[in-house]
Amino acid sequence: MMLVALRDGERKLVFHRSGKDWMIVEPRRMKTDAAVMNELLADLCAIRAEEFIEAAEPTTVAGVNPAVRSIEVSTTLSPAGEATEGRKHETGLRKVLLIGGAVQDDRGYHARFEDEPSILRIGTEPLKSVLSGR
Repeated sequence: MMLVALRDGERKLVFHRSGKDWMIVEPRRMKTDAAVMNELLADLCAIRAEEFIEAAEPTTVAGVNPAVRSIEVSTTLSPAGEATEGRKHETGLRKVLLIGGAVQDDRGYHARFEDEPSILRIGTEPLKSVLSGR
């Protein structure tokens, strides 16, 4: 099972994959096209840290606490490493990228991972494609 949740302010879009089928589960349940999801996942994979920011109080300086936007990707795996659904999960991965304000001169956005203090600067593209939900 895999979940991708995109939040931009009050807007939230959540995708869920079970097997090979993707569904939008929030704000309402509906099927989504596999090709569109493949593009979205490719854009997610293309997001890169372009710079690490050093600051006395990095989360305040970068505007990522609280974050205006976030991207969450989570998977649940069985002990054998296979995606499972409807059972207790032993293994999984959950990463949340918190995205703050824009960097001067439109050079990207400040961001950090939910469980890490380091502040990054990520590029504007493909972030705009990801947050638009295609």
